[in-house]
Amino acid sequence: MNPIRHHQRGSSPSRGENICVISCREQHYASRVTQRSLFWKRHPGLAWSNPDADDATRIRAALLRPRFQRLLDIASEFGLDRLQTEWEALSDESDDTVERAKAPVKRILRNIEAGFNHADSQS
Repeated sequence: MNPIRHHQRGSSPSRGENICVISCREQHYASRVTQRSLFWKRHPGLAWSNPDADDATRIRAALLRPRFQRLLDIASEFGLDRLQTEWEALSDESDDTVERAKAPVKRILRNIEAGFNHADSQS
């Protein structure tokens, strides 16, 4: 179903002027999708072979190649809970890549949480 519905404006169909009517919910969704695409463009190497990868796939790819700034950006965009949830799902897997990432990811997530808590206590 197309979220954008076109309606004829004016009484004369020959005028051919169309207006778009988008509900607030649909507009919010479209805006959110655009924001997420822009966000992932700042981190292009996470799913280079699949440009249509979903958020979970990209977040998990970032966790397997942990860099503080990238994980902080993701925590700021999606929330620390989402980052931790994706890590919990990944860490259940028995894989060499996951094992190599465990120590740095735990350290980075702990530091991000401490930073968020500090920022909350200052406001």
